[in-house]
Amino acid sequence: VERSFGPLIGTVSGLGLWASFLLKSAFALIGFSAYMYVVTNYFDITSNSTLLEMAALLLIIILNILGIKKVKAFQTPILALTTALIVIICIIQLFDGSTDFSRPLDGAFETSKQNPTLVAEAAALVFVAYAGIYKAGAIGGEIKRPEKNLHKSMLISLFLITALYVFVTFIMMASVDGEWWLNKSDGTPREDPIFAFVDAVASSKIGLALAMLAVLTMISGALSGLLAASRFLFAMAKDSLLPNSLSETNKKFETPHLAIILTGITMGVSILTLPVKDVAKLASGFQIMVIVALNISVILLRQDKPKFDWYKPTFKSPLFPWIQIFGTIAGAYLVVIMGQKAIIGALAAAVIGLATYYIYGKKIINQATQISLNLQFLKSNQETLVHSSLSLTNHDVSCPSESIYQPVLPCSVPGAACITPVCFAFSANLARKSSVFSLTSGFASIVSTLFRSVELSSTTTSSD
Repeated sequence: VERSFGPLIGTVSGLGLWASFLLKSAFALIGFSAYMYVVTNYFDITSNSTLLEMAALLLIIILNILGIKKVKAFQTPILALTTALIVIICIIQLFDGSTDFSRPLDGAFETSKQNPTLVAEAAALVFVAYAGIYKAGAIGGEIKRPEKNLHKSMLISLFLITALYVFVTFIMMASVDGEWWLNKSDGTPREDPIFAFVDAVASSKIGLALAMLAVLTMISGALSGLLAASRFLFAMAKDSLLPNSLSETNKKFETPHLAIILTGITMGVSILTLPVKDVAKLASGFQIMVIVALNISVILLRQDKPKFDWYKPTFKSPLFPWIQIFGTIAGAYLVVIMGQKAIIGALAAAVIGLATYYIYGKKIINQATQISLNLQFLKSNQETLVHSSLSLTNHDVSCPSESIYQPVLPCSVPGAACITPVCFAFSANLARKSSVFSLTSGFASIVSTLFRSVELSSTTTSSD
């Protein structure tokens, strides 16, 4: 996105992805508290959901700062065990006589006829569940033969997870009659539907075991989500789009502690101030917004223009550009259909991104661009400057002793000219001692601009 639209849109998209991943992690912590409540309630332990969420958030912030390399080793068996248990229960229910397969089908078609937009609204709401698939693209450089394996692995993963979502949801709706997914007290949707399903078709003990696994699963999901979100701030700070302090790493643990803490605080604020549905909406909205930008980027990069000559993809999307056009239009439609809050969230992310760029990023980028241009000029004129300096070897000059100058590189011995083209001090001194002012004045001006942002020390230097 940054290569297609420039650093301005790159800043907006980067902050959008950061917000998407942190909100997904916040969503996972809300689910954690719901399943943790099941566990504590089973053992008659009084608990507070908000306190549980904040305690879990503090824990994952600390673990991220400490550098939890081995935590991922526990994620795979936990996720595998949880998924296997759910699939086994669903397969058992598939052959149960009480399962009514017409129930979810009739309900879906009837609802679609009454309000067709509900399907699109539901798709937009659960879009955040597919956010993890895009993490594969971030590690493309570590994949063997990415031109063949990367897109295949992403498509296979997408197919498998979609099939799993559809299968589990279908069996859940077919197995239990009535509005079991709603709270009896106030009629709001339950935040622990998997436990409610297993408790209804199996037993409370199996439901408790699944709730315990769900607690660990939600914690690991929030843990990896915070890790991914904080790395967006870290990378943007490295690119001078955010303050450099966010790119600092802890000397002991070698983790971007400030980026992690800022992301964790933002997660806590979203948990305390936003309802669970709004958290899901905002996370999905940010994710869709970035995907729309990515689709447009692909269309731009595939244009036959000199400025895009660097773009040499080893894999090209089939049916170009129709898939990208469909993704752009469909994504924009999903954001609109999610309602006013999602649109406000997307606009808020855009405003924050714009403000960040104009307040900080633009200034730093302009300075870096000026330095780059000056370096290119010096490189292109280096031979001429060296030749001119060598022609002055009869002048008995040395490096300046004035405290307002300091050479960047060592000067020559007494009686010889300084032949380093980037020695501002020698050039300025030579302008006062010789008749080659026309050469050195322009050169001194260039180097002065080059090092305008660099703090030169005022220590006195002398020739070797």
